Amino acid sequence: MSVPGAYSPANAQVYAYANGQKPGCGFPLLYLAGIFSLSSGAWLGYAESPEDRHDLTLSVDLVRKHIQPGDVLVADRAYCAYWLLALTKVPGGDVVVRLHQPRVTGLGPRQREKVTSWEKPPRGTGCPLSAEEYAALPQKLTVRIERRKLEAKGQKTREVILATTLCEKNISGEELSALYLRRWQVELHFDDLKTTLGMDHLKSKSPAMVERALAVYHCAHNLVRALMLEAAVRAEVPLGRLSFKGSSGALLKAINGPKGPTRKTPGRWEILLEMADDDLLPVRPNRREPRAIKRRPKNYQRLTAPRSLFQEVPHRHRTKKRLN
Repeated sequence: MSVPGAYSPANAQVYAYANGQKPGCGFPLLYLAGIFSLSSGAWLGYAESPEDRHDLTLSVDLVRKHIQPGDVLVADRAYCAYWLLALTKVPGGDVVVRLHQPRVTGLGPRQREKVTSWEKPPRGTGCPLSAEEYAALPQKLTVRIERRKLEAKGQKTREVILATTLCEKNISGEELSALYLRRWQVELHFDDLKTTLGMDHLKSKSPAMVERALAVYHCAHNLVRALMLEAAVRAEVPLGRLSFKGSSGALLKAINGPKGPTRKTPGRWEILLEMADDDLLPVRPNRREPRAIKRRPKNYQRLTAPRSLFQEVPHRHRTKKRLN
């Protein structure tokens, strides 16, 4: 994803602008890729780039640092690359990914499952691995191809084709499709960061402060997630029943509470846990989360030129009335 930052001469020298952006307009962009835990929601790590780079190229360091033996990496079709699957298998991890469009499935018209072998292709120009690192990857990968229909109430039935290295483990196709559906939680975690915590626009005016701001958001997100996890265990409810916004509000209320000795009295953490699990979310299986906003934005013009040259249309935001 891309995160806009505040304009300053220091940021403008380091971070790139969106393609086609007019001079003097817009904001410098920071390109970010993150990895999350599906079990706890913790933000395990992130990789950033001042230039417009694909998320796939940013994922190399994330896979090397955070994939442990027995882990399963769930990703969308943008990450369906041979070298990423092979790189995840090196430390003993596995991958569940949606098959990329150009890759041939090898499935028949009525065939739903197939185990095949992928040959290592030549190293492409966009591969972030060095020639030595790419040569060290295995020459073949055993990949299981699954064709599944994802059905949810109120939504159109979609057919997806999954590729996974979980070939030797006893995992059914239904379990694979259910695991892939949980990938959407990553989008919701980013929404929590950008909407609830306010990371949709970084206000730091220097690259060093941008780095510190990201570190603070990282700590704040994981602090709220730790509170939610402990509150869920305490109340014996699923973690998904707790609201990130409600938990962050309870934490902020406790931090901004009364000063003095009362802040250090025993039992304050227990009260905070009770506040976090006080208002549980209803059970909403397969809830649809469209990329849409509820509130209509103000009908103002876009700043399409530098402020000194911009010509504002008078009364553009007012509704025109028709005279009879």
